[in-house]
Amino acid sequence: GSVAAYAVWTQVYRSFRGEHRTRVRAEFELRLPPTEGFRVMCDPKVLNETTPWWFHIVIRERSANAVADLAGLVDRQVSDARRGSKRRAGADDPEGLEALADARADLRISYWIFFAKIFPVPWTSAVGPVDEPEPGRYRMAYQQASGPYSSFVHTHIVRRSGVVTQGDALCHVEDTIEASVFGEPVLNCACAVLLTLILRCR
Repeated sequence: GSVAAYAVWTQVYRSFRGEHRTRVRAEFELRLPPTEGFRVMCDPKVLNETTPWWFHIVIRERSANAVADLAGLVDRQVSDARRGSKRRAGADDPEGLEALADARADLRISYWIFFAKIFPVPWTSAVGPVDEPEPGRYRMAYQQASGPYSSFVHTHIVRRSGVVTQGDALCHVEDTIEASVFGEPVLNCACAVLLTLILRCR
């Protein structure tokens, strides 16, 4: 039937072309300094407030400690950046760096994803990296550890914006998702439409 034909098509495509991934991106400004904008974008508790009415994210109770740990990681990253800390380069506080790396390696957050408040989908994200790859440019990524995709990476990058409004400096946010459902382009293109609608609500 159609399911078998789709399975064959997917296998043939991946055999010749490898896994297909779709990539969607949204860019916008927040009326916040970059460090505060980074804190907001890294807070899982505000995810549901920035999604369409038909898409809901509920953090599971068992992940409460992981959410608090993530807030601590972000605070540490921002504090180090403000002090011009050498920790980013590993020249200072090696024990702190090692503890931070261990925390990131174990940090996973579980959710229920609801479509139209009816259909629940379990999802677990592995958090990382949480870092500052360039001075003043902050990055945090969620990678699907378990869920409906074969691969899914959602990355936030926050930096100072060149736009100034009424004397207030803004921060610029780049919100990028790279994902694959079964590794072929047909379903991935449909998925890209859905993901674009979600990102545009930010």
